[in-house]
Amino acid sequence: MIDLFSWEQKRKKEVGFNMLPENARVFLAEDNEAVRFFVKKSLEETGHQVLVEAVSFEEAMEKIREAKEKRINVAVLDGSLPDNSSHGPKIAEALRQAIPDIRIVALSGEEVNWGDKNLHKPEDVSRVGEYVRNLT
Repeated sequence: MIDLFSWEQKRKKEVGFNMLPENARVFLAEDNEAVRFFVKKSLEETGHQVLVEAVSFEEAMEKIREAKEKRINVAVLDGSLPDNSSHGPKIAEALRQAIPDIRIVALSGEEVNWGDKNLHKPEDVSRVGEYVRNLT
């Protein structure tokens, strides 16, 4: 009989980091300074580490390699960086290509469906950390 708990622990060691969201290593892309502050605060208060931040589409795309090197396992992405509703999905796609196991949290003022979890601004901003913890 296979001990799944031991197998999972071994797999985590092999890949070098814990993929569980309660220990999330986060890539945060948000252009609004106030929203970015509160999202980061929510994430850090729930035990997550924001290791890579971007405030524009170009910066986010440039930091994908850094995200891979820092073993990011969750990305919280604004849907429009700035004022372009296609930026969030494009960043998500590039991150998924570079880091196949990454979980994406889409955070937008509009209705979106491209994240593993799709949240709405401003209502969900203060609870992003809880949503990340509960990703499955």
